[in-house]
Amino acid sequence: MTPSRLRAASWLAAALAFCVATTALPASPRAQDGTVAAFDQTFQDWMRRQSVSRGLFAIARNGRVVHARSFGMPADAPVPVASLSKAVTAACIATLIQQGKLRFDMPLSQALARTFQRLGAPDDPRLPEVTIAQLLTHRAGYQRSGEQPDPVTGAPLARQLRTRSATQPAIDEQTRALLRLKLPLAPGERYAYTNATYLLLGAVVEEATGAAYESHCRSAVLAPAGIAEASLSRGWRVLSSYGGWEFTAQQYLRFHEIFSPRGAVLSGATRQWLLSPEGKAVDGGAHYGLGTYVRHVAGSQNFWHSGRWRYQLTGGADGALSSHYGTFVARLGAAGYSWFAYFEPAPDGATGDLDRRMTETGRAVKRWP
Repeated sequence: MTPSRLRAASWLAAALAFCVATTALPASPRAQDGTVAAFDQTFQDWMRRQSVSRGLFAIARNGRVVHARSFGMPADAPVPVASLSKAVTAACIATLIQQGKLRFDMPLSQALARTFQRLGAPDDPRLPEVTIAQLLTHRAGYQRSGEQPDPVTGAPLARQLRTRSATQPAIDEQTRALLRLKLPLAPGERYAYTNATYLLLGAVVEEATGAAYESHCRSAVLAPAGIAEASLSRGWRVLSSYGGWEFTAQQYLRFHEIFSPRGAVLSGATRQWLLSPEGKAVDGGAHYGLGTYVRHVAGSQNFWHSGRWRYQLTGGADGALSSHYGTFVARLGAAGYSWFAYFEPAPDGATGDLDRRMTETGRAVKRWP
């Protein structure tokens, strides 16, 4: 998740860099021993090169965390995950679809009928016909590009934080502001990554369940994974369904098992929808579904997503606000392992470089714990 003043093009370039490296990287001395310790040097080298002051990462294989390291912070520290939160929201929506409470093709005129009555009908008459699937895949008609800021985290968020705390969710307030906007694109026209789609999905969760977004998703998705203690980030709960969750690295990798073939949350039909590129394609031969990018590789699938939150505000309800960090998660299906990283500050356009280096290091590991 990138704040409004960052260009969407640079974020997307970093996100879509996954598994596209064509040049091998020089092996570090630690990489020569063929163990997971090689990741330590790779991550440290990247931190130094990008002037990252502190960070952590964890590696999981066969559903079990096998290695974790931190630099300048505790390895088990809960950290905000920014846009990696979107996968939690998508998994929550998936459970409601599997229960028959929602459908992928359900329009918002049905999924948010009571919300529209309470907050006012959308100013754009096309929005009620946007479907759950179009929200999940960023094809609802919103966009951010060039000088056009994110429709949620741009000026509307700054106005809200002048009078209310960032420590409290604000799905209704943010949705009310979003409903006053015109869609710059025709719904379904093309993929355009924004936070708006996943804000609306948070509202869908609350209407479908009658419960607060956080409490329902925790009980429906996180508790079954054994991480019921995870919560929205204490300082940035306002980001809720599109960027507000906080996890330890180990917890997030445990949650990310939903994308494994052995994951227990997604049904066969829901997983089939996730894996199909139909109507979900993005650049580079990948597609987007259920809060994650997907690419078919060597008879399996890779899943990945990056997150970023850079924000500064003075004179808000909380006083001065300042945040600058990045996250990344990847699951390499054919290779059989996944990894999560948190780092601050978040360097411009460097996530793809970290991904390439960690992927190359993983190829050299011969002895896994």
